[in-house]
Amino acid sequence: MAFQFDEKDDAIRAERLAEREKLGDRPNIGDYVLFPTGELERFSHDWGDGLQTAPGGSFHLQRSGQAEFGGGLNPITPLDQLALTDKRLPGSYWFFHHGQIGAERAVYFTMPCRVFSTTAKYEGYLGKDFQSSDIPALKALLGVS
Repeated sequence: MAFQFDEKDDAIRAERLAEREKLGDRPNIGDYVLFPTGELERFSHDWGDGLQTAPGGSFHLQRSGQAEFGGGLNPITPLDQLALTDKRLPGSYWFFHHGQIGAERAVYFTMPCRVFSTTAKYEGYLGKDFQSSDIPALKALLGVS
């Protein structure tokens, strides 16, 4: 059974987005990073001094506003080589319908995510096979080909 995102889920999303906004300027899992080569990926794991990225995958939004990632990881991008831009892009997330854990209870939605730029060399090796189908349209929103 597929659940539809409804008003109660929207209220949960709003609460979690408000918590996410409190997390500060540090990159969050699910935020985007634009590499000098034009590659656009999302932060997928935080190591403290750097973050791994991914060209696709699944992002679960928790009550705290933080996200968990499921999918393949590219190498670490150093934290000191990231700069917050004034841009935002929609990012896909999910949580359990009405906050009740259970099989096949995921509801999917988008939220605004910050965009960071980096001077770090792009060393991703996962390739286009792992890339989210949304990436080309998101790059177009940024004016990047």
